[in-house]
Amino acid sequence: LLYDYGGFPEESYHLKYPVPGSPKVAERIMSLLNDAGFKAAETKNRGLDHGVFVPLIIAFPEAQIPVLQLSLIKGLDASQHVRLGKAIASLREEGVLILGSGMSFHNMQALMSTFGTGQANSATVKKAEEFDKYLFDTCCSEEACTTDGSGQSVRISKLEQWKSAPSAIFCHPREEHLIPLMVCAGAAEGEKGVRFYSNQGFGMATSSFKFG
Repeated sequence: LLYDYGGFPEESYHLKYPVPGSPKVAERIMSLLNDAGFKAAETKNRGLDHGVFVPLIIAFPEAQIPVLQLSLIKGLDASQHVRLGKAIASLREEGVLILGSGMSFHNMQALMSTFGTGQANSATVKKAEEFDKYLFDTCCSEEACTTDGSGQSVRISKLEQWKSAPSAIFCHPREEHLIPLMVCAGAAEGEKGVRFYSNQGFGMATSSFKFG
Protein backbone atom coordinates (compact mmCIF):
# COMPACT_ATOMS: atom_id res chain seq x y z
CA LEU A 1 0.00 0.00 0.00
CA LEU A 2 1.00 3.61 -0.56
CA TYR A 3 0.40 5.71 2.55
CA ASP A 4 0.22 8.91 0.53
CA TYR A 5 -0.93 11.20 3.34
CA GLY A 6 0.51 12.94 6.35
CA GLY A 7 -0.46 14.09 9.83
CA PHE A 8 -2.66 11.13 10.69
CA PRO A 9 -2.51 8.69 13.65
CA GLU A 10 0.34 6.20 13.59
CA GLU A 11 -1.98 3.23 13.09
CA SER A 12 -3.11 4.65 9.75
CA TYR A 13 0.39 3.92 8.40
CA HIS A 14 0.16 0.24 9.29
CA LEU A 15 -3.11 -0.66 7.58
CA LYS A 16 -3.07 -3.83 5.50
CA TYR A 17 -5.28 -4.74 2.57
CA PRO A 18 -3.81 -7.79 0.78
CA VAL A 19 -6.31 -7.77 -2.05
CA PRO A 20 -5.58 -9.74 -5.26
CA GLY A 21 -5.32 -8.14 -8.67
CA SER A 22 -6.55 -9.50 -12.01
CA PRO A 23 -4.14 -9.62 -14.97
CA LYS A 24 -7.00 -10.72 -17.22
CA VAL A 25 -9.15 -7.68 -16.39
CA ALA A 26 -6.11 -5.40 -16.62
CA GLU A 27 -5.47 -6.66 -20.14
CA ARG A 28 -9.12 -6.11 -21.03
CA ILE A 29 -9.06 -2.54 -19.69
CA MET A 30 -5.92 -1.68 -21.63
CA SER A 31 -7.46 -3.10 -24.79
CA LEU A 32 -10.60 -1.00 -24.39
CA LEU A 33 -8.63 2.17 -23.66
CA ASN A 34 -6.19 1.71 -26.50
CA ASP A 35 -9.05 1.00 -28.91
CA ALA A 36 -10.63 4.30 -27.78
CA GLY A 37 -7.45 6.25 -28.54
CA PHE A 38 -5.92 6.38 -25.06
CA LYS A 39 -2.28 5.43 -24.51
CA ALA A 40 -2.73 2.90 -21.73
CA ALA A 41 0.13 1.09 -20.02
CA GLU A 42 0.38 -1.35 -17.15
CA THR A 43 2.55 -1.14 -14.04
CA LYS A 44 2.94 -4.12 -11.72
CA ASN A 45 5.07 -2.48 -9.03
CA ARG A 46 2.89 0.37 -7.76
CA GLY A 47 0.85 -0.28 -4.64
CA LEU A 48 -2.72 0.87 -4.06
CA ASP A 49 -2.98 4.41 -2.69
CA HIS A 50 -5.40 5.65 -0.03
CA GLY A 51 -8.05 6.53 -2.59
CA VAL A 52 -8.44 2.78 -3.10
CA PHE A 53 -7.67 1.02 0.15
CA VAL A 54 -9.39 3.41 2.58
CA PRO A 55 -12.94 3.02 1.18
CA LEU A 56 -12.47 -0.64 0.25
CA ILE A 57 -11.26 -1.65 3.73
CA ILE A 58 -14.62 -0.41 4.97
CA ALA A 59 -16.78 -1.69 2.10
CA PHE A 60 -15.08 -5.05 1.52
CA PRO A 61 -12.93 -5.80 4.60
CA GLU A 62 -12.38 -9.45 3.58
CA ALA A 63 -10.03 -8.26 0.78
CA GLN A 64 -11.15 -11.08 -1.52
CA ILE A 65 -12.45 -9.14 -4.55
CA PRO A 66 -9.76 -8.47 -7.19
CA VAL A 67 -8.95 -4.77 -7.43
CA LEU A 68 -7.29 -2.70 -10.15
CA GLN A 69 -6.51 1.00 -9.83
CA LEU A 70 -6.80 3.20 -12.91
CA SER A 71 -4.79 6.41 -12.92
CA LEU A 72 -6.27 9.80 -13.64
CA ILE A 73 -5.06 11.49 -16.80
CA LYS A 74 -2.51 14.26 -16.41
CA GLY A 75 -4.21 17.63 -16.68
CA LEU A 76 -7.43 16.37 -15.03
CA ASP A 77 -9.59 17.37 -18.00
CA ALA A 78 -13.24 16.54 -17.29
CA SER A 79 -14.15 15.71 -20.89
CA GLN A 80 -11.25 13.27 -21.25
CA HIS A 81 -12.36 11.41 -18.17
CA VAL A 82 -15.96 11.24 -19.36
CA ARG A 83 -14.62 9.73 -22.59
CA LEU A 84 -12.53 7.31 -20.55
CA GLY A 85 -15.65 6.20 -18.70
CA LYS A 86 -17.47 5.61 -21.96
CA ALA A 87 -14.54 3.53 -23.20
CA ILE A 88 -14.73 1.11 -20.27
CA ALA A 89 -18.53 1.09 -19.89
CA SER A 90 -18.83 -2.44 -21.31
CA LEU A 91 -16.97 -3.78 -18.27
CA ARG A 92 -20.18 -3.30 -16.29
CA GLU A 93 -21.75 -6.09 -18.33
CA GLU A 94 -18.75 -8.31 -17.55
CA GLY A 95 -19.11 -8.27 -13.77
CA VAL A 96 -16.75 -5.36 -13.09
CA LEU A 97 -17.69 -2.65 -10.59
CA ILE A 98 -16.46 0.79 -11.67
CA LEU A 99 -15.85 2.72 -8.46
CA GLY A 100 -14.93 6.41 -8.46
CA SER A 101 -13.18 7.28 -5.21
CA GLY A 102 -12.94 10.90 -4.09
CA MET A 103 -14.86 13.49 -2.10
CA SER A 104 -17.56 15.90 -3.19
CA PHE A 105 -15.95 18.68 -1.11
CA HIS A 106 -12.15 18.90 -1.00
CA ASN A 107 -10.82 22.29 0.02
CA MET A 108 -8.15 21.25 2.50
CA GLN A 109 -7.49 24.79 3.70
CA ALA A 110 -11.14 25.18 4.65
CA LEU A 111 -11.20 21.75 6.29
CA MET A 112 -8.05 22.44 8.30
CA SER A 113 -9.53 25.68 9.61
CA THR A 114 -12.44 23.60 10.86
CA PHE A 115 -10.02 21.26 12.65
CA GLY A 116 -8.41 24.23 14.36
CA THR A 117 -11.59 25.90 15.65
CA GLY A 118 -13.87 22.91 15.96
CA GLN A 119 -16.57 24.84 14.09
CA ALA A 120 -17.10 25.27 10.36
CA ASN A 121 -17.29 28.79 8.93
CA SER A 122 -20.89 29.57 7.93
CA ALA A 123 -19.86 31.01 4.55
CA THR A 124 -17.84 27.89 3.81
CA VAL A 125 -20.74 25.66 4.83
CA LYS A 126 -23.01 27.54 2.42
CA LYS A 127 -20.55 27.12 -0.46
CA ALA A 128 -20.31 23.40 0.20
CA GLU A 129 -24.11 23.15 0.21
CA GLU A 130 -24.36 25.05 -3.08
CA PHE A 131 -21.94 22.74 -4.85
CA ASP A 132 -23.48 19.65 -3.28
CA LYS A 133 -26.89 20.72 -4.63
CA TYR A 134 -25.36 21.15 -8.09
CA LEU A 135 -23.96 17.61 -7.92
CA PHE A 136 -27.30 16.19 -6.76
CA ASP A 137 -29.28 17.97 -9.48
CA THR A 138 -26.74 17.00 -12.12
CA CYS A 139 -26.51 13.35 -11.17
CA CYS A 140 -30.02 12.55 -9.98
CA SER A 141 -32.61 14.69 -11.75
CA GLU A 142 -34.85 13.40 -14.56
CA GLU A 143 -33.56 16.23 -16.76
CA ALA A 144 -30.00 14.94 -16.35
CA CYS A 145 -30.92 11.85 -18.38
CA THR A 146 -32.26 13.80 -21.36
CA THR A 147 -30.08 14.80 -24.29
CA ASP A 148 -29.00 18.29 -25.23
CA GLY A 149 -28.37 19.85 -28.64
CA SER A 150 -25.05 18.05 -29.00
CA GLY A 151 -26.70 14.65 -28.62
CA GLN A 152 -25.14 13.79 -25.27
CA SER A 153 -26.87 13.74 -21.91
CA VAL A 154 -27.51 16.94 -19.99
CA ARG A 155 -25.59 15.39 -17.09
CA ILE A 156 -22.43 14.97 -19.14
CA SER A 157 -22.63 18.51 -20.50
CA LYS A 158 -23.01 19.92 -16.98
CA LEU A 159 -20.19 17.81 -15.56
CA GLU A 160 -17.86 18.82 -18.34
CA GLN A 161 -18.57 22.44 -17.38
CA TRP A 162 -18.37 21.79 -13.63
CA LYS A 163 -16.11 24.81 -13.01
CA SER A 164 -19.03 27.13 -13.78
CA ALA A 165 -21.18 25.56 -11.04
CA PRO A 166 -21.85 27.55 -7.84
CA SER A 167 -18.77 27.61 -5.55
CA ALA A 168 -17.11 24.91 -7.68
CA ILE A 169 -13.55 26.25 -7.60
CA PHE A 170 -13.77 26.96 -3.87
CA CYS A 171 -14.91 23.40 -3.16
CA HIS A 172 -12.28 21.91 -5.47
CA PRO A 173 -9.20 24.17 -5.81
CA ARG A 174 -7.61 21.08 -7.39
CA GLU A 175 -10.07 18.60 -8.83
CA GLU A 176 -8.46 15.18 -8.40
CA HIS A 177 -11.12 14.24 -5.81
CA LEU A 178 -13.96 15.18 -8.19
CA ILE A 179 -12.73 13.83 -11.54
CA PRO A 180 -13.44 10.15 -10.73
CA LEU A 181 -17.14 11.08 -10.84
CA MET A 182 -16.68 12.02 -14.51
CA VAL A 183 -15.46 8.50 -15.28
CA CYS A 184 -18.45 6.89 -13.56
CA ALA A 185 -20.89 9.26 -15.25
CA GLY A 186 -19.33 8.55 -18.63
CA ALA A 187 -19.69 4.81 -18.06
CA ALA A 188 -23.35 5.27 -17.11
CA GLU A 189 -24.49 7.92 -19.57
CA GLY A 190 -28.27 8.11 -19.79
CA GLU A 191 -28.88 6.35 -16.47
CA LYS A 192 -30.45 8.25 -13.60
CA GLY A 193 -28.19 8.56 -10.58
CA VAL A 194 -29.09 7.96 -6.94
CA ARG A 195 -27.56 9.71 -3.96
CA PHE A 196 -26.93 6.88 -1.51
CA TYR A 197 -24.89 8.86 1.01
CA SER A 198 -25.37 12.40 2.29
CA ASN A 199 -23.77 13.79 5.41
CA GLN A 200 -21.73 16.59 6.95
CA GLY A 201 -18.05 15.74 6.51
CA PHE A 202 -16.14 17.96 8.93
CA GLY A 203 -19.13 20.28 8.82
CA MET A 204 -19.31 20.38 5.01
CA ALA A 205 -22.07 18.86 2.86
CA THR A 206 -20.76 15.71 1.20
CA SER A 207 -22.53 13.16 -1.02
CA SER A 208 -21.93 9.92 -2.88
CA PHE A 209 -23.78 8.77 -5.98
CA LYS A 210 -24.35 5.54 -7.86
CA PHE A 211 -25.67 4.65 -11.30
CA GLY A 212 -27.33 1.47 -12.46
